[in-house]
Amino acid sequence: MKIFLRIWVLFFGLYASGANAQTDTSFWFVAPEVAQSHSDRPIAFRLTSGATACSVRVYTPANPSIYDNTVYIPPQTVISLDLTPQINLIENDPPNQVLNRGFKIQSTADITAYYEVISAGNNTDIFALKGETALGSHFLIPGQRSLANIHGHERVDVVATQNNTTIYFTPTADLFQTGGGIIAAGTLVSVTLNAGQTYCFRASSQAANISLAGSTLTSDRPVAVTYIDDSVLGTALGGGGCHDLLGDQLIPVSILGNEFIVIRGYLTNADLVTVTALTGNTQVSINGVAQAPLGAGQTLERTFTENVLYITSNQPVNVMHISGYGCETGMAILPPIQCTGSQSVGFQRTTSESFAINLITKTQYITGFMLNGIIPVPASLFQPVPGTGGQWQYARAEYSGTGTIGTNNAYVLSNSLGKFHMGWINGGASSGCRYGYFSDYARFSVQANTNFT
Repeated sequence: MKIFLRIWVLFFGLYASGANAQTDTSFWFVAPEVAQSHSDRPIAFRLTSGATACSVRVYTPANPSIYDNTVYIPPQTVISLDLTPQINLIENDPPNQVLNRGFKIQSTADITAYYEVISAGNNTDIFALKGETALGSHFLIPGQRSLANIHGHERVDVVATQNNTTIYFTPTADLFQTGGGIIAAGTLVSVTLNAGQTYCFRASSQAANISLAGSTLTSDRPVAVTYIDDSVLGTALGGGGCHDLLGDQLIPVSILGNEFIVIRGYLTNADLVTVTALTGNTQVSINGVAQAPLGAGQTLERTFTENVLYITSNQPVNVMHISGYGCETGMAILPPIQCTGSQSVGFQRTTSESFAINLITKTQYITGFMLNGIIPVPASLFQPVPGTGGQWQYARAEYSGTGTIGTNNAYVLSNSLGKFHMGWINGGASSGCRYGYFSDYARFSVQANTNFT
């Protein structure tokens, strides 16, 4: 009986604390340096409250004089915090230096948060903050080798959440070294940070075939990691001469999975998905077709024009999806679909440009969707995901106007029957693109305690 009770209590605690990990009360984030020569401003945090009003403090713990602001958010309301006046103290630059630029967001009730490079020069993307789920001590860096950087570079930024945190980074490509020279690929780089301090590892090359994909970052205490690939030329995916920012907050290897669904966006030619392996002899299948095995740190890249891909693997992998509108690209780290998902997701539409929602859920849940509790999402939007035996379905819903989903309003998408994953794309064919997933990435596990005493 005691064994049963301990298992039940442990499971209930994990479920209650982690069921909506992307909606959270605490977030850590480091803002990346984006090329000012292309456009890196304005920048802002977007905070969305749930059913409960809250007080939110946003600050830089290592040096509160950089930014420290407490705001009140009424229920189901979006607020934007303009960070642009402090941008030169907020963006994590220069590389290879310990800086005091990490953010902590602390709320009295659950909120959804993301960071946006709004960018007057079409170099925009969003970074979906993942709360407690973003924190870890081992990260596998994603990346791509198809699109070159035009103005900026590929970067990995890290923020410590505790004092005396030692970080180890092993790059798969040469790193830029402040003051001249490079740090050669394969060199183990270490740095010690206190809570709120940050560090940047920047690739030395802008060439399309050079990437930090497969690099590893470990630490002896929890950290949060931001990844960007700045101002990449999207001609191969959308034609034209667009170059746009790609970025997201990463998830640790403990959250990686082996089953993913990728929904195509609205790039003119094709979307791009990358699969990076954590361990050797990783077998990957895409829509039932086996791919060449991957070694530890190796990356598979695939352009696709199908509406949906079903990806499975025998070992945990990191899946990155590049999508967008026209030739303007955005990027998101995709959540594994098994044992994950949310029943309620808060979001907002940033601009009046085209806006699309991607939904993934199990077949038995497709009739349970409601927007703001009053507008049903038609089950007819959903289609079966090939290869899943009818178990999973997906929907692509585009809103070209602003009637149903207006700009800068708070929205809550919920499902009364079960969990789902939601991503959204907001942008224009030649005016920049924002892409992110707003869904719980965490999986639950139960460990039995057999101690009778």
